[in-house]
Amino acid sequence: MPLLYLAKVNLNSCIFDVYSKKLRIEDVCKQIYEKLTNETSYFDNEQKKYVDIYGNHTYYLRESRYSFQEIIKENNVVTGKLVKTFRKPTESLDEITKKMVTIYNEESVSIYFYYDVFRELIAFCERQSFGYNQFSKAFAHMLSRTVPEYEFEIFLQKDRNLLEEKLSSLKSVQKIKAKLIPPNSNEDDIQELREESDYITQCEDLNAYKLNVEYTSDNMNMDAKVMRDIKLAVSKGYGDLTATGKNINGRIVTINSSQEAAFTNNIRENLGQKDFNEESKNLIDRFLNNIINRRKV
Repeated sequence: MPLLYLAKVNLNSCIFDVYSKKLRIEDVCKQIYEKLTNETSYFDNEQKKYVDIYGNHTYYLRESRYSFQEIIKENNVVTGKLVKTFRKPTESLDEITKKMVTIYNEESVSIYFYYDVFRELIAFCERQSFGYNQFSKAFAHMLSRTVPEYEFEIFLQKDRNLLEEKLSSLKSVQKIKAKLIPPNSNEDDIQELREESDYITQCEDLNAYKLNVEYTSDNMNMDAKVMRDIKLAVSKGYGDLTATGKNINGRIVTINSSQEAAFTNNIRENLGQKDFNEESKNLIDRFLNNIINRRKV
């Protein structure tokens, strides 16, 4: 069954202007909603592995072009397709020399998305050759092209309970790597993070809108306050973490929060656009209701 992901759109640059009331995230969202069109594009290069005719593993530089297509705007929601176009090596018979030669074919793959602009959430499904990491990175760059005075970061939303469960399955943890950004959210959410976490103050003191941390230990204290800070931020869509440790069998295991604890939903196959939009809306509503219910506890 298709897996429906949920991603959090975060304003990264100028976030401290939001904290000081010089800028409203709502105004940034309004600009996105008004300016996002099919005209936007973004190019990216990456090294890709390729097995040649002799079985050798080699690499080639793949250039990909991303573009928005079939954009529809209604009730503060943008739907459409993020299209990835790229060249891929394959073999062809040269009719003159009668030899097999390597050629590059252009291919395209698209991901349909449901973007609730003012709630800063995107629902989508992965495609072959177009995973959630590429989608999130490309979409963030596309938003920066749409409103070039700002930069954005997009992370998958995490299931907080599932994240804790996965990390608790490790008998001991030897390494933690995390990428965090200052939160983009309503006042209640930011206040909760300020009360429970120190990393926002660290970012403000440094005037840093991105924080990469790495900790190494023989046996990490996963209940330490700094770890609680990281897990809270990651669970709210403001970062990602990777934990490497040993399970109960003594085997080395790596847990990535996006791979292991993404907030997802299995949806039916062969959905049309209307039903996909409804499933996306329901997933967003369920996620936000979970946040509200946690605050009531």
